[in-house]
Amino acid sequence: MSKEGQAFVRDMKFDGIPISDYNITITKIGLQHVTIPTAHEREHAMESIREIIQSVNFSKGNEHSAIFAHDYVYWTANQIIGDELIRNLILEILAVSVVSMLLLRDLWVSFWVICCVLFTLIDLLGSMYYVGLTIEISSSIMILLCAGLAVDYAAHVGLEFTRARGTRDERSISTLGLIGPAVFNGGLSTFLAFMLLGASRDYLFSSFFKLFAAVVVFGLFHGLIFLPVILSLLGSEKKKENEKTDNPPWEPNKYCTLPLPHPNNGK
Repeated sequence: MSKEGQAFVRDMKFDGIPISDYNITITKIGLQHVTIPTAHEREHAMESIREIIQSVNFSKGNEHSAIFAHDYVYWTANQIIGDELIRNLILEILAVSVVSMLLLRDLWVSFWVICCVLFTLIDLLGSMYYVGLTIEISSSIMILLCAGLAVDYAAHVGLEFTRARGTRDERSISTLGLIGPAVFNGGLSTFLAFMLLGASRDYLFSSFFKLFAAVVVFGLFHGLIFLPVILSLLGSEKKKENEKTDNPPWEPNKYCTLPLPHPNNGK
C-alpha cells in the first residue's frame, strides 16, 4: 500500500493483512453537500448521488452499494410525506363524515358541515404558500390536527340548526343567536392560547402558530358565515309542529285485569 493510500485505511475493510496479498471487501467514500435551501433540491441531490453509486461497475465482491447520511433519513421521509398526508386526510374526512351523519342525523346538514371542513382545509393548504411553509413531517402532523379542529366550528352550528324550528331562514337566524357567540368565543380563546407563539423564532413554534391561526380564521368564517347562509338557502326543511298538541283520549288498559281509576277522577 502506498503512503497516499494509507490515509484511507480506516475507510476500507480487507480480507487479510493489507501488506502483500489482500482484497478490499468493503469501502466507503465520504462526501459533503453544499448548502441546499429547498426540500426539492435536497431530494434531487440525494437521488443523483444514489444514481451515481448504483452506476459503479464492481468487478469483485457482492456488488452491493448504498448511500447513507443522517440527513437522508429526513429527506427520504419528505419524499413520501405528501402521499402519506393525502391518505391520512382522506381517512380523517371519512371518519368525520361518519360521525357527523350519526350525531347530526340529517344527511343534508351533514353534507354541508363536511363541505365546511373541506373548504377550511383547502384554504389552510393554500395559505401555507404565502406564509412560507411546505409539506414536511412537522407541518403534516399539524395539518391533521387542524383538520380535527376545523370540525368544531361547523358541527356545533349544524347541530343547532337541526334542533331549531321554523323556516330555513328562521332556523339559521336562531342558530346564530344561540350557538354563534359560543363558537366565536371558542375560536377566540383557542387563538389566545397560542398567540404568544407568533413571536417565536423557532421553526416548529412559528409553524404551529401560522397553521393554527389560519384554521381558526377560516374555520370561524365557514362556520359562522358560510354555513348559516348556505343552510338558509339549501338546508333541509323541517315539518312544522303544532304549538299545542291535544292529549289523546283516555282508554282503559285492556292488557291489565286490575281495575284502573279514570285519570279524571283522581283526587
